[in-house]
Order: sequence, then C-alpha cells, then structure tokens
Amino acid sequence: MKFLALLSTVVAAFVLLVAADQENYNVAREASVRKTGNEVDKRYRYAMFEYWHAMNKAEECVAGFSHVRLIVGKFNGEDFQAEAFDMTSTGEGSSGGAWSGVTGADREPNWLANRYIKDGQIRRVSRNSQYEWAGQVRSGVTIPPITSVSLTS
Repeated sequence: MKFLALLSTVVAAFVLLVAADQENYNVAREASVRKTGNEVDKRYRYAMFEYWHAMNKAEECVAGFSHVRLIVGKFNGEDFQAEAFDMTSTGEGSSGGAWSGVTGADREPNWLANRYIKDGQIRRVSRNSQYEWAGQVRSGVTIPPITSVSLTS
C-alpha cells in the first residue's frame, strides 16, 4: 500500500514538471511573438521580464504589480529552460517608492512560469504573471529597459 502511495506521488510530481515545462515554452513563445511578430531562433539565449500581480496597493513596486523578475533562458525543443533573477529587500513597507531595509539579489536556477517557491514547495500563483519580451542575450548587447507596464493578459 505504501508503494502505491509513493508511486502516485512520483507520477504526480512528474506530470507537474512536464506541464510546467510546457508552460515555460508557451509563455516564452507567446511573449516573443507578441513583441517581435516572429518565431525566435532557438540557437540563442533570450530574456524577458516577469511581472507578478499585486494583491493590494501596499505591495505594488510597479503600477499594478508587486514584483518584477528578469528571466534568462534558451529554447530546448518544446521547453524554455531558464533562470530567474530578482532584487530582494529585507525591509517592510515603502517610502516614496523606495523599499526600506537591506537589498540583495536572488537567483532561481530552474525557473517555472507562473510559479514560485515557498517553504521549499513549488506553488502556483493565484493570477498568472505577465511577461514582456526583452530580446536576445549575447556578449556586448544590453537588455533594453522596461518601456511600459501596459501588458495584456
């Protein structure tokens, strides 16, 4: 009986990871096509911005969004394997748009679209994130600054 429970847990985890991989691909592809109008060359690395929706005004860092992360990755077949980079703050609350406390950087090596990790568990966001395509990442090329936050769902 314990074996069946273990087996079902392993199968459920596998299904979640396969679905997440497909979601990574879909999110990245849709963001690139929306921005460029074309499919991308899968030989290169690309970047996009991921915006998390704010649940209330107090958590907004950009109008309507509570957090913005930089996603950098590469298409691999029907997957978009990427890392997430973001700035963090230990402070609470803000003053004039500047968060208080000590800031730092965080890197998530295995990014999953519309998911976050809390207490060691992968959790789905309550409302899908918004994605803005930044473009190809290569030596000597900088990622363009965020031009707007008027993203479509």
